[in-house]
Amino acid sequence: MSIDYHTPTSLSFFSIDLCQNVHCKHGARCENGHCICAFDCPDAYDPVCGSDGTTYRNDCEMRRGSCQKGINLATVFFGECDRTPSGSWEGTSFYSSFSDPCLHFIAYSSLYSS
Repeated sequence: MSIDYHTPTSLSFFSIDLCQNVHCKHGARCENGHCICAFDCPDAYDPVCGSDGTTYRNDCEMRRGSCQKGINLATVFFGECDRTPSGSWEGTSFYSSFSDPCLHFIAYSSLYSS
């Protein structure tokens, strides 16, 4: 959005972009000079376990949570967090292995940066 300014003594005008020097993070976007978290997430239940240990309804809800909390979040694995894997952080990456016998694999997830 921009605001047009007109002066009474001049026919010229200039426009100020309120978002010109605003850099939003974590998926937020600038509106009227302010960062807002506006996500239109579906209602579908396709749970993901976020790197904060929270089960999110779907990936979009996790990205919205990342924006609202102002933190980087990554999908540690698909499914509810009650199947919490053991794992460790290495830099910005989380490596985990599942103790659930139905889940014989190693999950790797890198934090995305905005």
